[in-house]
Amino acid sequence: LRTAFTLMFFALGVIAQSVGSAVFPSLAALAAANDLPGYKQRLAAAMRSVLFLSFPATVALIVMGQPLVALFEGGEWTAASTQAAAWALAFYAVGVAGFSLLEVLSRAFYALADTWTPVRIGMAAMVANIVLSVIFARLIGSPDTLENGAFGGLALANALTTLLEGAVLWWLLRRRIGDLNDARILSGAGRALAASLVM
Repeated sequence: LRTAFTLMFFALGVIAQSVGSAVFPSLAALAAANDLPGYKQRLAAAMRSVLFLSFPATVALIVMGQPLVALFEGGEWTAASTQAAAWALAFYAVGVAGFSLLEVLSRAFYALADTWTPVRIGMAAMVANIVLSVIFARLIGSPDTLENGAFGGLALANALTTLLEGAVLWWLLRRRIGDLNDARILSGAGRALAASLVM
């Protein structure tokens, strides 16, 4: 699981953390100046950017997961270890868009001087993650094999709760400040998803 998680967060560092870190100062400045239209425009552009990159990254991690993980083979790391890590990585990859949105949306709340909302939603997501982990660990994979182990269910639970957490933060921010040009964001995301599926 740790290897799969590391590979996924390497992709997230390139896709989302860099965008989130870069956009935060401008969001904070726009919020401080009460420039709500500018704040929305900057935030929408950041969300479109991370979603545009997230979907191809998801497909790439699922399709190319095993060759990527195989680079670690050697010593005690066997072909079975590679298959197990690629199995977990495929489930983690489902949540790349959610993880990416969290990097941007949490900073959007921080720019509004609201640190409590992301923490509260994060705590609820942690509880949901535990519940889904218990369920999916029984439904996905086999406890008798390393290659397709039940830990795949843990990875999927984490991915799905992160997607849900990102969606809830988006919804709460939209309720607070109004439309974020959602139609444009979703249109771009839809085209990126379609292109990724073709890829």
